[in-house]
Amino acid sequence: MLRVLDEGGFGIVDHAHDHSLQRRVAIKEYMPATLAMRSGPLDVVVTADKHQPVFDAGLTSFIHEARLLAQFDHPSLLKVYRFWRAHGTACMVMPF
Repeated sequence: MLRVLDEGGFGIVDHAHDHSLQRRVAIKEYMPATLAMRSGPLDVVVTADKHQPVFDAGLTSFIHEARLLAQFDHPSLLKVYRFWRAHGTACMVMPF
């Protein structure tokens, strides 16, 4: 990661460099600030058990959005190069 580009209610967008493909990218991470926090440098944990169902539903929606966007290549749609689920959250890689 090079730097944080934006932090919103449901996520963080970082500027990064994809060393495999040798290009600048943006990485969007599912990180709803009102429901979760960092536990260490990478892990995301829900702040209270009562938030778990809402967090899980948002995570499922985030992954569904990434899968859907990854299927398209159109100038009006955000391109998703790849996505993954790890450390209690999910990320998608997009053009910078």
